[in-house]
Amino acid sequence: MSRKLLFLIRKEFIQFTRIRAMLALTFGVPVIQLVILGFAISGDVERIPSAIIDLDNTPVSRSIVNKLETTRYLDIQQHPGDMREIIPLMKNDEIILAVTIPKGFERDLMRGERPELSVNADAQNTNVAVIGAGYIRRIMQSWAQSFPGGKTPQTHVIPIGVSSRIRYNEELKNIYYMVPGIIVLLVTIITMFLTALAIVRERELGTLEQLMVTPISRIEMILGKTIPFAIVGFVEMCFAYAVARVVYHIPVAGSLPLFFAIALLFIFCTLGTGMFISTIAHTQQQALFTAWFFMIFFILMSGFFLPLDNMPEAALAMTYINPLRYFLVIVRDIFLKGAGAAELVREIVSLAVLAFSVNVLAVLRFNKRLD
Repeated sequence: MSRKLLFLIRKEFIQFTRIRAMLALTFGVPVIQLVILGFAISGDVERIPSAIIDLDNTPVSRSIVNKLETTRYLDIQQHPGDMREIIPLMKNDEIILAVTIPKGFERDLMRGERPELSVNADAQNTNVAVIGAGYIRRIMQSWAQSFPGGKTPQTHVIPIGVSSRIRYNEELKNIYYMVPGIIVLLVTIITMFLTALAIVRERELGTLEQLMVTPISRIEMILGKTIPFAIVGFVEMCFAYAVARVVYHIPVAGSLPLFFAIALLFIFCTLGTGMFISTIAHTQQQALFTAWFFMIFFILMSGFFLPLDNMPEAALAMTYINPLRYFLVIVRDIFLKGAGAAELVREIVSLAVLAFSVNVLAVLRFNKRLD
């Protein structure tokens, strides 16, 4: 290795270590991601939000309820008194599975008949619904084998059955769950990255200072830098929606005007995030690294791949400041469940609060950087 090359390498290391922001992005970000995401992201499907309807209310049915309540695979959150209460609970995303013990279950079991439990599953997330129904079958097989007369040496017959009913994705197509999520990710990337990079690029080229001496207010300048990307993001959303309908035949059970209205609110939130990133980055390279850091957290802690209920409580608390968490629920519920504004009021309000907060913070920091 030549001496000139060694000096060049040494110069690059010195230049690199002098930039504190780059050191933090290079070494701090991976450590934070490993520590937080390592605990938060798990492929195991556990603690599925569920409900049990005991219409029999006998010692046998109560034994089954106890068996289902003590497993780590289910999180029994509701005990409805009637099967008609299942639909509102599923539509509001309070439960994914509902187990119903029919009236006369103990009587039929004692007669040697084969009574059936019914399982209703919200199949928005096909993987969770199928695995959850499988868990219930295995749990009931274990219970039946310990029940007196439940397993004879000759036939090994399990004396009960489990029937399943799938809702909101009867064809069990995982693409119905993933494509709406991909639409959200595309819009997030376009609006957040473009806004962050464009403003930092203006600062690098020195044209931001030139804009400041023109007869426009700071608010007008901020709007002028963000509105074009809002339009681009909305056009991208419309294009992605058209592809989802034409290519993937994704059903849309809800209101399209409601979907696009909330999409504008979400775009307002991601634009604010991009502008905030531009206030803490000095170069386009730093802005790109910082935006990617935000994006990794947004994706993995939004419920895009895995249910949020699998996360530890500390990690779950961090998802409440993630706009993707709310918009993913909104898009999937409008597309597959036909949810209206009344069912989505919690998510809409949360998204509005985040959008307002991040934009106020970004504008304050942006004005401080210009002073």
